[in-house]
Amino acid sequence: MITETDDIAAMLDAAAARWPNTGGDRKQLLLRLLQEGSAAVDEGERDRQRDHRESVRHHAGMLSDIYDPVELSRLREDWPQ
Repeated sequence: MITETDDIAAMLDAAAARWPNTGGDRKQLLLRLLQEGSAAVDEGERDRQRDHRESVRHHAGMLSDIYDPVELSRLREDWPQ
């Protein structure tokens, strides 16, 4: 159960204006807002993952010539297998 505070009432009123086909049914409006919010969160996560992949691709190899090959081999000897 959710208490309809002033903030929630304002959100439901805005939702009723956006989705008039609900007939102002507060329960339907709340469910619709939850669905829309969930979709927005999913989209935001997809965007975040895409941006991360693009960043990794952009920066891949930027430091590949920093170490001399002999020094790099010596460093790799300390890495666990």
